[in-house]
Amino acid sequence: MPLYGCNRFPNPFTPNGDNIHDFVYFRFPNMGYNEGKIYLYDVHNVLVNTIDVPFGGDAIIKAIWDGTDMDGNPVLPGVYLYVIEVDGEIVCTGTVTVAY
Repeated sequence: MPLYGCNRFPNPFTPNGDNIHDFVYFRFPNMGYNEGKIYLYDVHNVLVNTIDVPFGGDAIIKAIWDGTDMDGNPVLPGVYLYVIEVDGEIVCTGTVTVAY
């Protein structure tokens, strides 16, 4: 039985620097036992960021998104699609909303 199911929280999240819901946290099956990669896309299917999740105890603190793109710039408010891949297999998909 997987250690975690697919989830993200909070949703929506508000990466505005007020220390309240500034990050979204991701969980996926067997997180910590395998490396994972989280891909984040805008609604036009453009990749805006990727998150490498290591195996081991750091997985839970690395599987977060701060609402920035690959260059570190804040993304626009809206709905973003996420895909989580483990060992070349897509294990989770869904949406997360950025609000300011």
